[in-house]
Amino acid sequence: MQIARSFSALNNSQSEVALTIGSFDGVHPGHKHLFSYMATLAPTRLVVTFETLPINYFRKEPIPQLTTLDQKLLLLEKSGIENVLLLPFNEKTAALTYQEFLQNIYNNCPFSHLVLGKDAAFGKDQLGNEQNITTFSKQFPFTPHYIKKLQKDGVPHSSMRLRKALSS
Repeated sequence: MQIARSFSALNNSQSEVALTIGSFDGVHPGHKHLFSYMATLAPTRLVVTFETLPINYFRKEPIPQLTTLDQKLLLLEKSGIENVLLLPFNEKTAALTYQEFLQNIYNNCPFSHLVLGKDAAFGKDQLGNEQNITTFSKQFPFTPHYIKKLQKDGVPHSSMRLRKALSS
């Protein structure tokens, strides 16, 4: 698995790339479902994730991570992910709009598909939502895909749900 630690370190030699963005804490079945879907779209998958949970940047009391960074990277590799862009989540990252964030990735590794879970949002003020990303994608040759969350017994898989179950 290739790990880049900056936008400029991305390998742009792949022909067709499916991209996803998220914390991927715990790499649960919902994440694996998303990764499998990505594999149907392009031969190369790029996961953009963060060294720490972005939500903790905005909280006074951080929530615990389900996995260490090394564990997360190992789980991503075991899930068949070929490329990871691992970024710090800090003041600079938090200030990027969704357009700037995607532009930085696209300029260094043009991607064909952006795959996110339903209701996903990213970028400054969480404005990178389905409606805005779909509009933005018309300026670039990539297709956004929003997939329904994988559920078990009618409840969506989520890292927050796992944290709650572990704390009870």
